[in-house]
Amino acid sequence: MSNQTFAIENNCQSTVRFLFLLLCLLGLVLSKGLALTVGGLVLGLVVARQVTRLLGYLLYKVSPRDPIAFGSAFVVITVASLVACFVPAWRATRTDPLRALRG
Repeated sequence: MSNQTFAIENNCQSTVRFLFLLLCLLGLVLSKGLALTVGGLVLGLVVARQVTRLLGYLLYKVSPRDPIAFGSAFVVITVASLVACFVPAWRATRTDPLRALRG
């Protein structure tokens, strides 16, 4: 095996390892944030179903259990939380670890 072939192979392995670590870090930050989002969505759904019984008479031309309203709120909150989790995760992958540790 020539030195040039070894250097190219070593460079490819380093690149793959680096990309794998970036994806792991991105997945870690996203999973922590989305776990909180899922918990909040479940709790919010339970509370919203109970509150609509109490405040249903205040709604105008909307049923208290309107699936479109609940679905659109679910989609908006999920997309917003994905963006809110992805931006810091992406920035974390772009930060030099030694610089971050030194403060």
